[in-house]
Amino acid sequence: LLLTLRKGLLGRKATPLASLQQAAPGSRFPGVITGVDDKLGVFMSFFQGLTGLARPADLGLIKGQMPKSAFTIGQVVKATVLSVDQRS
Repeated sequence: LLLTLRKGLLGRKATPLASLQQAAPGSRFPGVITGVDDKLGVFMSFFQGLTGLARPADLGLIKGQMPKSAFTIGQVVKATVLSVDQRS
């Protein structure tokens, strides 16, 4: 996942991610941050219990910036799907 904090993207009507079939690489969906870890990255929640992880390298942070300084639990962000792991 790639995340963005750009307000213009969050304010638009967006289709929610409701199934793994929708989660094609390159597609974008709004989600809610459910956890932030400086080593692992940002954990996301989508509809229907779907979850995702954005690793620190994919967060677009400034060099030396840590995920906990840029993201908070409960924050709504727009995520870009990089890959899909269909294991349950």
